[in-house]
Amino acid sequence: MDFNLKQTFKILFIIILGLILIYLPYYKKDISFEKALEKINHKNLNIPISKLNIREFISEIPNEDILTAKEHALLFSTPHVISPTAITRKEAIYDVELYFKALKSSYAPYNYYGSDKLFLQAKESVLSFIGDNDVINVAELTKTLKDNLAFIPDRHFYIGNNEFDLENTSRYYTNSTLGIFKNKIGYYVKYGGVFYYIKSINKDENIENYLYLSINTEGKLLYNLGVLEKCSGQASRNLNVVFYRGESEYTKDIELKLSNTLSDESISPLDYTTIDDVPIISSREVPYNIGLEGIDFINTASKVKDSPVSILALRGNNGGDILTALNWINEYFGVSSQGKGLFLLLYGRSKDAPSYYDFNTFHKDLKTLQLEKIHAYYYEHIPKSKKELNKNLNTIFVLTDKKTSSAAEFFVEHLKDFENIVVVGTNTHGTLESSNVELGYLPNSHIEFSYGNWLRLYDEKFFKEGEGIKPDIWVNGEDALELTLKLIENYNLK
Repeated sequence: MDFNLKQTFKILFIIILGLILIYLPYYKKDISFEKALEKINHKNLNIPISKLNIREFISEIPNEDILTAKEHALLFSTPHVISPTAITRKEAIYDVELYFKALKSSYAPYNYYGSDKLFLQAKESVLSFIGDNDVINVAELTKTLKDNLAFIPDRHFYIGNNEFDLENTSRYYTNSTLGIFKNKIGYYVKYGGVFYYIKSINKDENIENYLYLSINTEGKLLYNLGVLEKCSGQASRNLNVVFYRGESEYTKDIELKLSNTLSDESISPLDYTTIDDVPIISSREVPYNIGLEGIDFINTASKVKDSPVSILALRGNNGGDILTALNWINEYFGVSSQGKGLFLLLYGRSKDAPSYYDFNTFHKDLKTLQLEKIHAYYYEHIPKSKKELNKNLNTIFVLTDKKTSSAAEFFVEHLKDFENIVVVGTNTHGTLESSNVELGYLPNSHIEFSYGNWLRLYDEKFFKEGEGIKPDIWVNGEDALELTLKLIENYNLK
């Protein structure tokens, strides 16, 4: 070969190699689902357990502060007469004294939420409202009780009426129109064939704080702008984003919209279907463990456990029985789960007979919940650290939205003990610290109330009351099923 020709080829090779090295960082490579799943499994394995000592919140109280059987019957019986609009001063004082006695006696988070210091202060404020008035308006008494107990963050707890809504909870705001990808240079959007990289968001160069893994309409994984913050009804908010290309910078305000929830409330509490060979369980509740509905729910595990990929849709699921969730897991995986939270159950201190654990199943239920007796009235479960997740060769997509609550959140928590569990949607309601198994009425005013007999504590990186459990892939609740099916198809997961 001619020397000049060799030199020409050599120069061309150097030029091509140089171009490759220059443009390689700009190469867009789709996010691998396999790699994403590895990260999800690693994250679930390393969910931290709360370092609090839950036994510090056990309350030792004298016998005179414990509800008697007669007092318990007065509080936890449904009124059979029309509720009054006003009561006497004496009747109001009796209701208030008895209610706060009940809280101290049988509300499991009593010490965790401030103990006597805050609860007695609240009681004195309510008694001051009653004062020397001969007649007390029940609606005003209800409001006074609510206002003075507003320090309790427990989303199950209520006095007066059940406001199990999303007000003042942490909500997800997002923009799904930009389509953010990543290469070796950084995160970028593509506009008119040109890459614009993100330099800062709201003057913060830690831009990953605002980037959430998501799914586009083609079923591809990508990133969307988002924030998770307490919402009081605002439908949108803005982020100030600085983009750059070369030496040039461009600033733009990007609107984020409040994520939606599943709107169709008319579907049945439990539905099983198949779309494109993907089995889908849709559930609006976690039914009572030993009822027919609970048995039907648990049996769905048998229908899907041999499928390589399945969908468990818990959007709009307002909870129910945590035992049903655990039994579903046992049916599907053949092993139990221990969850991520410290668990303290207060049982039997203020009543003669069980009110929640019926049909003589209490000791069986304790075993299912892995609760051990540590005190005359207290039972405890502390999750142990693990070196690996429980084995699961299949992939289960769990769909959530902000209305996924209580036992449904408990279900999600316990599924995270297993490999290949992918939560898609938004953060859940945030209602795990206690329960609402103690439902009653103040005897004179007939003011309704509810509180729980257990306390569950989590590391705040995993769960906060009102914030909930965060998904692995963030999409609008309304769109979660459609986008998950597209993701399954795009990545050939069936």
